[in-house]
This record gives sequence, C-alpha cells and structure tokens, in this order.
Amino acid sequence: MLLQITKDAILITKAESQDEAEPVIIYANEAFEKMTGYEAAEVIGRTLSFLHKPNANTEELARLTAAIKQLGIL
Repeated sequence: MLLQITKDAILITKAESQDEAEPVIIYANEAFEKMTGYEAAEVIGRTLSFLHKPNANTEELARLTAAIKQLGIL
C-alpha cells in the first residue's frame, strides 16, 4: 500500500535473466502513471528502454546502466 500512495514514481522490475536483454517491469505505481501518462497496464511486461527518447545518448545510458549493475541494483 505504501508504494501506491507515495508521491514518488516507482517502477519495479524482475531480475534480469539470461533470456532477457534487460529487466522487465512488473509494477508501476499511481505516481508513475501521473508523471508519465502511461497506465500501469501499458508498461507491465515491457522493458525500461521504451522510456528512452529516440535521440537519447546511448553511450551515457550504457554507462549509467553499468554503474547501477555494479551497485547490484539491476
């Protein structure tokens, strides 16, 4: 219930597996819906990459992803 009532956007992903290139979203709270305009049902089952803009700096995204993985978050 706390995840749903917080004003911070929260996405939860399942752990990355060998079958998936990146983690899959399994939960999105109401604050995420309000912030992005996506409903939870639209994002569950998708990977985070759909949130990247077409002109996103892929090198920077790769660097950030590697740093997050090194922390054990992904």
